[in-house]
Amino acid sequence: MAEKPAARPRELPLEPIHRLLKAGIEEFVGDPKKAAEYRVGRDAAERCRDIVVRLVKLIGKLAISIVTSEGRKTIKDRDVDRAFSQIFVKGVS
Repeated sequence: MAEKPAARPRELPLEPIHRLLKAGIEEFVGDPKKAAEYRVGRDAAERCRDIVVRLVKLIGKLAISIVTSEGRKTIKDRDVDRAFSQIFVKGVS
């Protein structure tokens, strides 16, 4: 009997990414009415989604490295914080 192919992870929906980008615009502009003048293109939301997916996967790789080096099997919030710091404070080669 043939094995089923591995299921692809569900893709992140664009709408939450779009809302977050719009929220960033509103924070930057400081006025919801003026912020409404700016738009976020679908291509920008898609690119942001791709970056978010890559970032989360990288955080997962770094966090599991931390976890296994400590003899654990569960990623905790402190592991995510350390992984995030490794990326944005120290940089990843």
